[in-house]
Amino acid sequence: MRLIVLKPDNLQVLRTQLATASASGNNAPIDRLKALNPHIDFNRLDAGAVLFLPDAPELAQPGSRAVEGGSFDDFTADVIEGLKLAAGRARAGYEQLGADRSDVAAAVKTAAVKRLIESDPALKAQLDEVNAQSAKDQREGKEAGAALDAMQKNVGQEMAALGKLFA
Repeated sequence: MRLIVLKPDNLQVLRTQLATASASGNNAPIDRLKALNPHIDFNRLDAGAVLFLPDAPELAQPGSRAVEGGSFDDFTADVIEGLKLAAGRARAGYEQLGADRSDVAAAVKTAAVKRLIESDPALKAQLDEVNAQSAKDQREGKEAGAALDAMQKNVGQEMAALGKLFA
């Protein structure tokens, strides 16, 4: 079994191989490919998709790596690192939203801005609406960060279980 990340050049090669195998009536490699990749819509293959390829000459891909020999471990490490980075970006985003809300709150507390807000009910309503949306965005960002943290913790176990399929 091999692991491949589809790039524009090998994407077209794989599409051609799938069409050729299908036209020849030899669907066994295609069925095995689909079984190994339930996460893929083969009618809409896109660059960047990660595929597990069966060892079938009909589906040979230059540049693919055998799953054994550490490449699956490398893939697992890449997935974990990607989730870690995404969680860090989410955390930085909601922390920035919090800092922005604090800056706005400090500006709203100044005497001149308070008078302006109190004199214009429409402005006050807009400010309240923006504050509520900002608080919601910050909560959602925090939840997304927590979800990514949880995914990062669980992905090791899931990848270990997936790795057993290749053993």
